[in-house]
Amino acid sequence: MHTILKRLHDKGLVLRAADGRRGAYRPAKNAAELTAEAMHEALDQGPDPIVTLQHFVTGLSPEEERALRELLGGDGP
Repeated sequence: MHTILKRLHDKGLVLRAADGRRGAYRPAKNAAELTAEAMHEALDQGPDPIVTLQHFVTGLSPEEERALRELLGGDGP
């Protein structure tokens, strides 16, 4: 287990405790950051990121759509 954590640490995926205790690791990014990173990667890999965004947005719930509009500074309905 320690070897896996060391490799993840070397790749910057986990952080080691400041006091250097063995086995005291934590994720370098939280779940929201990892999800956002995956979304950016998906947009970068697709042939047309705008079309991808259009498909993504049409699948949002009304609550998610309101939140997105607020984040973008747009007026809601």
